[in-house]
Amino acid sequence: MKKSKPFHDHGAGEPDPGDPSSDDPKVHAAQANVGDTGDPRRLAELKAILDNAVDAIITINERGLIESVNPATTTMFGYVPDELMGRNISMLMPEPYRHQHDGYLDNYARTHERKIIGIGREVVAMRKDGSVFPIDLAVSESNAAGRKFFTGMIRDLSDRRRIESQLRVSARALTAARQGICVLDARQPNFPIESANPALTQITGHSSSWLLGKSISAILGGDSDMSLSGINDAMVRGESASLVLRCQHATGRAYWGQVDVSPVHDDDDVLTHYVVLVADVTDQQERQAWLEREVRERTRELEAAQAKLVQQERLAVLGRISGSIAHEIRNPLNAIKTSAYYLINARQASEEKQLEHLRRIDRQVSLINNVVSVLSDGARMPQPNRDPAVVQALIDDAISTIEIASTIQVKRELSGDLMPVVVDANQIAIVFRNLLRNARDAMSGGGTITIQANNVEGSDGEIHQVLISIGDTGTGIAEESLPMICEPLYTTKPHGMGLGLSISYSIIENNRGVITVDSKVGTGTTFRIWLPTREIESSESSSQSSEDDQ
Repeated sequence: MKKSKPFHDHGAGEPDPGDPSSDDPKVHAAQANVGDTGDPRRLAELKAILDNAVDAIITINERGLIESVNPATTTMFGYVPDELMGRNISMLMPEPYRHQHDGYLDNYARTHERKIIGIGREVVAMRKDGSVFPIDLAVSESNAAGRKFFTGMIRDLSDRRRIESQLRVSARALTAARQGICVLDARQPNFPIESANPALTQITGHSSSWLLGKSISAILGGDSDMSLSGINDAMVRGESASLVLRCQHATGRAYWGQVDVSPVHDDDDVLTHYVVLVADVTDQQERQAWLEREVRERTRELEAAQAKLVQQERLAVLGRISGSIAHEIRNPLNAIKTSAYYLINARQASEEKQLEHLRRIDRQVSLINNVVSVLSDGARMPQPNRDPAVVQALIDDAISTIEIASTIQVKRELSGDLMPVVVDANQIAIVFRNLLRNARDAMSGGGTITIQANNVEGSDGEIHQVLISIGDTGTGIAEESLPMICEPLYTTKPHGMGLGLSISYSIIENNRGVITVDSKVGTGTTFRIWLPTREIESSESSSQSSEDDQ
């Protein structure tokens, strides 16, 4: 049993290509082409060529019936050979060509006028699935053994059409682009321009013909030779680059150009070209320069306004301080004036009465001195002179200098074995007096001031700090005000300078101590102060107080 051959033909049995008497049209065509009907080797070679051809090859008889197809035909059209053999070739054509084809054959048979035969042209074909695609068709006429037949060579143009369509879209896109675009030949010295779009001619003012063959620096002009050195170096290295530079139009007008260069490689990753984008960014550059000028001008105005605000704030602060000072000093001065008037004008005043007024004057002078001291401390806080000091003595001294109403009870709960603290006694006394005054002022209707002091052990079992707390049962401080009570000039009192707590916090910090506050409106306020019993760094004292809080 003979094997089926790749080149399929119509008819009973399998014709032998070596048999000169065969009626196989493809055999007759092969014989006619090679000019030797008795050379089986040449016919076999030709058959192998047909079987392996990329293009579809179809033979039809005078009636248009398919007699043979090669494997490329079945691949191209989607039919198996048996679906094609003996069928009219028009089955591979879409309408209206399908119904017109037999008429073409009849007309040729009568007139021998060739429209496709021997000429070839581009037409459309139809696959088995009904899809239509473009082809290049070449038809030849042959005679063999007294029979006439036609051979069609068909090439699928789908890929070519798709590429052509893409190229047309790309060409239209280049034409429509607002940026100047040109292609440089990376294989030539100086990278000459191969092509340019209309936008580049508009931007540079040079015609397309003038641009071709020129270097990128030649078409941009201006200071581009110097500025483009970086781009040229990048192109020599095969890299992309971008810059903005001052260019010159063909008319001599200067403009700012944004130049972007990108390398193009072939399928073997060999650098062949560069794509250059050129945009006229003059308007953007001018707007940017204007914005920069505006920013500088607004910055100067803001700086001047800020300086003015600072000056106004200083004057406002000075006004607040002056008002506070006037209030704090005026009352003692009035008391002094009253006592002085009494001493000057009183007749036969008793010695006891005179002594009472003199002591009153002394107390008021002390109050005025305290105000001056607070201001002095706030303006010039000297570095502490730390020496061992007795906590009990510091507390007793502070209490003795503060006038406390009889409706306020002062409770001392001091440990009997308190360690001496290493601090500046004069500065710590200011803190105690400030806190006692605040506690007193918070209890205008009476209450209790509780002063506690205890030794605090460190993690090593040694006593490194003494904890002093001063609490009252007064009005308390609102939660939102607590973060601000240590800020200068902030006060919750109707009258006050707002400097006492700010100075107190600074004093404690400079003496390597820690101060905290707890307060609840309607319950009272408690300040806690940790003071060192030896010379330590502030970071160490902070860590120790944190341990004690835990």
